Amino acid sequence: MRNISLVPKDSNGFELTFSQEETGMERLKASKPAATCLFQDEAFNTFVTEFDSNKLSSRVSRDKGGKEEALEAEIEKLKEQLKQVNSEKAEITSKFEKLSAICRSQRQEIQKLKQTLAARTPSPNKYQVT
Repeated sequence: MRNISLVPKDSNGFELTFSQEETGMERLKASKPAATCLFQDEAFNTFVTEFDSNKLSSRVSRDKGGKEEALEAEIEKLKEQLKQVNSEKAEITSKFEKLSAICRSQRQEIQKLKQTLAARTPSPNKYQVT
């Protein structure tokens, strides 16, 4: 038969100890100890399973919390990068618009100069003698 006892370990908690003892009375009861032992084994196995699953679920939730924090930090980092990229985009768009306006005005000026030049210069074909 298994005996489970709590023995003080240190200031932090207790230590579980397991021992198997047989007394004279238990030897005489041949059919009941097997059933009792089976029940105790099942109870112990259930305890171990629950303990392991609780430990696992706390570790999973702790890991999940860590992952969530890492993802939130990544989101904040990406938001900052997006702000910077949008700022750079606005600056580049502004420069593009200014350059486009300069090009447009220079094209217009070139057209005016061509028209002025064409009006002042006589065509060589008009005044050619044949």
